Amino acid sequence: MRYFDHDTTASADDKIIALRMMHGSQAVDCYWALLEKIYADEAPLNLSETNAETKSVCFRLGVGFEDLKTYVSYMIEIDLLEATDDADTVTSARAMQKIADYREKCETARQNGKKGGRKPRRKPNANRVGTKPKPSGNQDAKLIEEKRVVGLDKPNQTTTAGADAGGDDPAPRPCGKAERDMAEQQRLMDEFASDAVPCPDHLRPIGGAA
Repeated sequence: MRYFDHDTTASADDKIIALRMMHGSQAVDCYWALLEKIYADEAPLNLSETNAETKSVCFRLGVGFEDLKTYVSYMIEIDLLEATDDADTVTSARAMQKIADYREKCETARQNGKKGGRKPRRKPNANRVGTKPKPSGNQDAKLIEEKRVVGLDKPNQTTTAGADAGGDDPAPRPCGKAERDMAEQQRLMDEFASDAVPCPDHLRPIGGAA
């Protein structure tokens, strides 16, 4: 692992404080160095004197192997680290659990990669490009009402009422708003013409119309 969780209150942890009180700040530095090594290797840590990695840790921290063993023994005593069946190997239960979780996530990602990746979820009733939204119930009712008003809810039909009465003209076809406006204007013009007063004869121009 390239990184691991580090609590912001780690320096105030009772076990860290106990380690610092017993062996000083150098022991705390050793603890974090060993923990980083466990996470980096994703495995328990071998602390044998002949191990090259153990010698590297001692060199980086500036401590002798015997001092390191003393610090580690106290870390095990206060449960900062755990001993294994191998006398030269130590580990951290919390670190190993984090490593197991990390490996499980990696395996899940690998399996998803074989399947072509995780498919994105499509939200239900989401409008896609090039499609019209489906009208709601209120919109449907509004459209039906508009068609009823202008007479578009029924097909154009002729009636036999005119023929029964002796006429040949079919029933008038339903009209739209523009045709209704024109009919209203014609009605007003006819009403105005019928109310007009004829011009008296003595006021008519000579040679004018009768």
